[in-house]
Parts: sequence; structure tokens; C-alpha cells
Amino acid sequence: MPENNKPRVLKNIANHLLDFELKETFYYLKFAQKAKLKADKFLSFFKTNCKITNNMYDINNLYKLKGIKRFICNTDVTWCKNGKYGYDRGFLCDFPNMKTGDNIAYSIDFGSGKLDKKKKKSLKKYAKNFKHISVRNIFRIEEFKEVTDRDDAVITIDPTFLIDSSDYDKIAKMPDNLKDYVLVYNCQENDPRIQQKAEEYAKKNGKKVVVIDCYVKFFSGYKNLNISMQGIDEFLGLVKNADCVFTNSYHGICFSIIYKKNFVAFGRKANPDKINTLLELFSLYDCMYSEEDELKIHKIDYDKVYKKLYKYRDEADAFLKTALNK
Repeated sequence: MPENNKPRVLKNIANHLLDFELKETFYYLKFAQKAKLKADKFLSFFKTNCKITNNMYDINNLYKLKGIKRFICNTDVTWCKNGKYGYDRGFLCDFPNMKTGDNIAYSIDFGSGKLDKKKKKSLKKYAKNFKHISVRNIFRIEEFKEVTDRDDAVITIDPTFLIDSSDYDKIAKMPDNLKDYVLVYNCQENDPRIQQKAEEYAKKNGKKVVVIDCYVKFFSGYKNLNISMQGIDEFLGLVKNADCVFTNSYHGICFSIIYKKNFVAFGRKANPDKINTLLELFSLYDCMYSEEDELKIHKIDYDKVYKKLYKYRDEADAFLKTALNK
């Protein structure tokens, strides 16, 4: 990371700490070393695999970007209102220098829950900053069109699906001396059922349980910690080599599909449409865990799944070619 951006990073960390509840702050401090290790791995990955500008742009200095023909917003959450911080105008191209008239919003999500009058007004305003818009939430596309007066909005799949597993293999790092395991990826909400059901399945089938951390505050919820402090490359390797994946993560399911893994999906309160969209698109509702039924690992017919995937990829490709005037 450029030297001139380090003070800003420290300031952001301090602000996040101030936003935490006391209990969360305690967990953060207790596992600070592990959290730093993970952050270092992410930074190392970006430096190795990405071309990064000397300056980092954020909401405070985006106005300095000049002469850019087109901005492309590719995100799943930043069209959502973030508590007291409101909407991130950067991701909504809502600065004078960003309103080029040729902007693209690809596979965006505008959250869950009822849209009040104020949110509807904001979405309609911000949608005008984009010439082309695609949405990932199949359950709310008609609502989005109505709220924003954008009948041209279409559904496109998550960008992680636009390339093959062989492309991810080029950057994936295989786990050392780790075989015959099931993978737990607990995201957004600490759901103890995920760990519990994974351990039941692992014990019955002679497997180990590996936990990918997502939030530091979750660590205290596990009795038998086998936490993997993974970077992006290690995350890919862990999914690829897993016997089965237990997760409530949207992208945990995405990469399970990409690597053709059997998985068990767990619902969550925060934006449940994200996971339900994937299960609907690929006809995989049998993979959703149900309290009423005994845990079963549904064997997925990936020939059928990939026929759908290639169709959705063609649709996304057509949208992007049109948007990019190619």
C-alpha cells in the first residue's frame, strides 16, 4: 500500500472501533494479531495480482478524478443505505465529474426490506447517473424498474461466474497437508447451526472440519477452533479441495457452484434474497438446510447447473458488450 495512504487506513480502523459494541471491540482486540495476519494476506494478494494506482480514492477525493469517460460500478451491497452513513455517493457516481452519461452498473443489489418514500426517491435519483443497469436480485427486479423508471434494467449473474474455475486455479493456493475436510464459511450472521451440522456430518463420514473466518467477533462461538486465516488465494484453494461446503455466504455458494461442490446453504436474516436468488437461478433449493428435515447432502447434477450457467453467462456477455459499445 502506498505510504501516503497508511494514516488513512489507521484512521478507518479507529472509526470502525468506535462503531463497535463493547463486546465486539473486546473480540477484535483479543484476536487482533489474527485479524492483522488476514489483512496482510489480502494486501499481499492485491500487490501481487492487481495494478494499483499510487493514490487511493475515496468519498473525500473522488472529485479529483478528471477526464474519465466511463465509470463501471460492480457491487452487491453499496447501493444499499449504510445506517447513519447513508448511501455511498461514490459507488452511485453522484459527483459532477462522474456524471459522464456513459456509466455502467453491473449486477447491483439495493438490499432487502421495504423501500420507504425517501429510499425510493434516492434510488430514482441515483439511477439517472447510469446509462446501463443490471440487477442481481431476481425477486425485486420489477420493483426496481418501477421505483427508478428504468424499464431497461435487466438481470445478470454475479461477476464471479463470468470466468471458469480454471481461471481461478491460476491464483488459487492449495492448502498444505489438508485433506478429507468439510468447509464452514459463516458470514454476516454467526449461525451456530452451521458449525454444528458440519461437525455432525464430518464425524459420521470421517472428515475434519475447517472454518474460514469472516468476522473476528465470531471466533468465540467455536469450541474446537480450526480456523483458517486465509487470503483470497487460500480461500479459493480451500473451497476447491473441500468435500462439502456448509455456508450462509452468497459468495461461498457462488464458488461452491464454480468448483462443482456439494453444499448446504443456511438462510439468514440479512438480505435473504441474495442466497435465494442463487438457489432459484440454478434450481438448487434442495441444498437449503431445513430444521424440519434430517441433514442430507444433496448430490448436485452439475451438468444441468452448468447448462444454466452458460446461458446466464451469455446474457451477461451480451449486456456488457452493448454497454461497452462493442
